[in-house]
Amino acid sequence: MPPARVARPGRASQNSAGPPPLRLPPSRPGYGLRVLIFKAGTQSAAVESPEHSAASPAASSTVSRWPHCGGGALPAPEECQVYNHRGSEAKMEILVKENRMKLTARLALMLILGVTGIYAQQRPVTMTFSGTNVATSINLQNNTVTDEVHLAGSGSLGQFTFRELHADGAAPQPPSGCTGPQFAVLTGAGVFHFQDESQLVVAVMNGAGCVNLAAGTAAITVNYQIKGGIGRFKGASGTLTLTSTLTPVLFNAAGAPELLTNTGGEITGMISGVSVDD
Repeated sequence: MPPARVARPGRASQNSAGPPPLRLPPSRPGYGLRVLIFKAGTQSAAVESPEHSAASPAASSTVSRWPHCGGGALPAPEECQVYNHRGSEAKMEILVKENRMKLTARLALMLILGVTGIYAQQRPVTMTFSGTNVATSINLQNNTVTDEVHLAGSGSLGQFTFRELHADGAAPQPPSGCTGPQFAVLTGAGVFHFQDESQLVVAVMNGAGCVNLAAGTAAITVNYQIKGGIGRFKGASGTLTLTSTLTPVLFNAAGAPELLTNTGGEITGMISGVSVDD
């Protein structure tokens, strides 16, 4: 196909109000109007492709008709720049969509990291309670006595009840500062139940008791490992320490205590995996 010709100054038809537009071969499908912006001197020009004619006023109305662009049949590449309006719009839409996708991904990542941070951070626990200990015939470990613990209280995690089984046996070493009889808490587990039906599961790591014969009481300390739970405590972790005073109220025929009050109790520690809003 012969190259399109550019009308030069002074050669315009006398019957024409201005120089005719330069018409290029049809552009690739979907690209449509090609606009040439010429950089030669102070002149500029725009031309329309054959697929945009007077039948398309919207397209033709955007075409400025200028007679010259660097001379020759077609403008020199270094003197003219080609802009494809429809192609630019399509590229812009792609860029906008890509930016939206990147922004969405970033927001999602920020949300995930934020939620992870909320649930992963440790928070202190402080709770108080009272209740009872009852000796049972359950055998959790040989040569031990298994106590069943029932407590109720409240604190930083809300109101709760606590049920536990633990085995008391001979202490491998006396508790610090204890001069009277002592015993060890060797194994066991318990469940805290909260008003929102959430449950927190703990396992006994170790513990010890020291008997005050003069007062007729025993001071007990038990350390727990948090093992998750149900509801807001699903996936929870951390450690808790229980301290309280045991006072016997009922003895068996052999003179061993069977029912004891559990008072002045406090549970402290750190927990993670629980929302700060709970």
